[in-house]
Amino acid sequence: MVLTVRAVKEVRIRFKGRETACTALFDSGPGITAIQRNFFEKHFGSEWSTLDRPLVLFWINGNP
Repeated sequence: MVLTVRAVKEVRIRFKGRETACTALFDSGPGITAIQRNFFEKHFGSEWSTLDRPLVLFWINGNP
């Protein structure tokens, strides 16, 4: 039997000196945390930094 828990909660997000509130869904099933790009750009701007080299990330299960 698989049990997935979901909860909705008001949270505050801080990034580079700015802060905003939003409603977040916490779900025990997924292995990642995501935020929509349009939400991020609306509240924190659309300035993007160019990386000096590619960034390699790994999923929680170890896959790149």
